[in-house]
Amino acid sequence: MTSFRIMQTEDFGDSVFYRATCACGIDDHDLALILEFDEDLPDMVTLVMFKDLVYASYWEDSLWGRFKKRILGTLRMLFTGYIKVEESFIFQGERQIDEFINALQEGMEKIKKVK
Repeated sequence: MTSFRIMQTEDFGDSVFYRATCACGIDDHDLALILEFDEDLPDMVTLVMFKDLVYASYWEDSLWGRFKKRILGTLRMLFTGYIKVEESFIFQGERQIDEFINALQEGMEKIKKVK
């Protein structure tokens, strides 16, 4: 039922999948959302968001600096098990934000029917 840059991709009854497109227009920046109800946890609804994240080594000035930053990030991931990254998602104005909220509300209504 959503429309402006938000679309439902799957509906499995207890899980509803959506895709939100970034206003920049690059497909790699899109956001996938899953609203899920688990019968074993009746008071909880899970919201999972998937997004491609980039480890930003491009802030370094030189090619050697970028390479060194990537190696350090790899070592940090190897020895600690995680790295910290951040990524942005651009909404195209108030209309897309409203559609995003509508998608969450619509998904919750579908999940409530399963409950």
